[in-house]
Amino acid sequence: MSSTLEVQPETAARISELALRQGVSVDAYLLSLIGRSKDEPILMEIPDTRRLSLEEIDWFFDEIARHPSEADSSYQGTYSREDIYFDHD
Repeated sequence: MSSTLEVQPETAARISELALRQGVSVDAYLLSLIGRSKDEPILMEIPDTRRLSLEEIDWFFDEIARHPSEADSSYQGTYSREDIYFDHD
C-alpha cells in the first residue's frame, strides 16, 4: 500500500537529492529520519567526493545552528600558545 504526501516541488526535489546522496530510496531516507530518537542527530554525512555548492554549505551550517548540541566538537575552551605553536621553534 502506498500513500501520497503533498509537498512543494522544491522540497520533493531536495528530498530526492539527499536520498540519492545517501544511496537509498526516498522511502528509506525518510524512514531513517523519522526512525531516529530525538537525541540522535539528523545531520547527514556530507560526501567529500565533490565540491559543495554555496546552497549546500549554507544548508549544512543552518543544520548545525539548529542543533548545536549535536555538533561534534572537541574544543574544550582555550588553547595555550604552546598548543598553537607546537611545531615551531
